[in-house]
Amino acid sequence: MAAPMARKRTHDYHTQHLVPLKIGPETTLIWLYPSILTTNSKFFLKALSEPWRATQTNALTLPGVDLTIFNHYINWCHLGDLDLVLEKLPVDASNEACTQRFHILTHIFVLADQLDDKVLRNACMDSVLGLAAETGWRPGDTTIMLAFSALPETSTLCSLPEAYLEVLLFGWARASTERDVARENPVDVGRCVYHEHDEHVGKGESCLKDEVAKSVGGKTTGVKTTPKRKRL
Repeated sequence: MAAPMARKRTHDYHTQHLVPLKIGPETTLIWLYPSILTTNSKFFLKALSEPWRATQTNALTLPGVDLTIFNHYINWCHLGDLDLVLEKLPVDASNEACTQRFHILTHIFVLADQLDDKVLRNACMDSVLGLAAETGWRPGDTTIMLAFSALPETSTLCSLPEAYLEVLLFGWARASTERDVARENPVDVGRCVYHEHDEHVGKGESCLKDEVAKSVGGKTTGVKTTPKRKRL
């Protein structure tokens, strides 16, 4: 399931001044167009408000942000798809490769939380859930500790270990008993429960389909599929 779509990116580069940012402990200086930064991030929207525009002299400083993770964020702002930013792993990916990917996704989620970017947080949740469902691997202890140390306990990512297993088992049960229900992955049952929505982050097509499925008892139309059991 794709995350709810971001607001349409309309970058009028010809009328914008580049924004200086100092990233990481080494304060690496990079320049970006403000519309790229403010499309979904409430942090940047507030930081680049009228008072800043009046001077346009001071660089925004993010000393606690890893430069590599921030580059992933900027690429996502341009592409809008984490599978394009991070090369999609094959279904038979090794535990080591998946562990590393879970860790990177968690770092990106933490940055999205710091920048108050709900669209990216939703996209990270979809990527984490999708990777786990497709490969059978789970986030390791180090990644879970990172999430709980850097995020509030109410964060959707922090609720993942317990809630994911509950939804996955529920999905397998329904996929096994409701033969007329077609789903690519059992985790697609109720996936939208992990998404954050507000007046700026609307529900995408997949979220609305999920609501329809719930309203009619989970039955959807499509080609009947037989789920393949993944290792837990």
